[in-house]
Amino acid sequence: MRMRKIKQNENAKGKPKVNRIQVGYALFSLTVFALVLVTKIPFDRFGGRVLVELSKATQIDFDASDVNISFILGPRVIIKNLQIRARSGSKMRQDNKSELQQALVTEGITFEEFVFRPSILQLIQAQFKKDAMPGGSFSADAFGGEISGSFSMIGKVETEIYAKNISLSRVRALQHTSSIKGLINELGFEMSSQRGRLGIADGELSIAVKGLEFNPGVFVNDNFVKSLGILKFGDLSLKGNAKKGRLRFNQATLKGKGTDLEADLDGEVKLSDPINRSSMDLIVRVTPRDKLRPILENPLLSSVFAKDARGRFATKLEGSIGAPKPKPYKPGP
Repeated sequence: MRMRKIKQNENAKGKPKVNRIQVGYALFSLTVFALVLVTKIPFDRFGGRVLVELSKATQIDFDASDVNISFILGPRVIIKNLQIRARSGSKMRQDNKSELQQALVTEGITFEEFVFRPSILQLIQAQFKKDAMPGGSFSADAFGGEISGSFSMIGKVETEIYAKNISLSRVRALQHTSSIKGLINELGFEMSSQRGRLGIADGELSIAVKGLEFNPGVFVNDNFVKSLGILKFGDLSLKGNAKKGRLRFNQATLKGKGTDLEADLDGEVKLSDPINRSSMDLIVRVTPRDKLRPILENPLLSSVFAKDARGRFATKLEGSIGAPKPKPYKPGP
């Protein structure tokens, strides 16, 4: 109360009030103006050139219906209907041999709105470091949900990505290969590493998906596969921590009422660059229901799965992510 009275008395004496918001915005405007002069960034033409320059620097084609620059509440690049896909004939397309990977680069990804907020400090720092790329934060509307995150690429590479309410049925590449459905309630990914090397990275990963299901008969022309109809896998919960390039899964389950199977995963992945060379040491246990039990009991799969006394089928995944080597897993006594 004493502080409030003192301020009231000072105002009564005729001292002018200082609007901190207006002063802050004025200082911000001056900072941006100075940044334009120092770095010679052509903000008047930046909106129309940003995607062109990104396409030139990568093997990815970027297209959008509208790109704008805004300085309200900080500098922002606002992109409408952003489409990202691998360029025709690029090495990226040639290297993606699986049907899913090929579909991802062929169909691409579309964001209804993508907003990038560059870091002013890193923009300035990048002017004094060779091959440095300034970071910032971003947010996007896509697949019926929201995606946000940030990244920094000056010094230690740090990345954060979060997503919620993402509908898998709206991801065209997934529908092209498996007609998969489900809702990503939450997704979190954090990584920190010197020079962006996966082999020494620290971080965390968490995913929660509700109502996973897919219909393999849509794309496989086989009478038995078509007879399976829609397979229901329930809810996926996955959590892992990475320390110095070793990603350890603390929780990884697939279960739910009325599902066609339940599964859990245990083990770790030794991360490497590129990621498809990362080595695995994982144990996967599957409990099939009536519809899928005949498949796992097929003698042809005896070289992959081993059945225990509880009716679970287990396999050990070794090798790399790009070339896994499954073998039957039988726990010791």
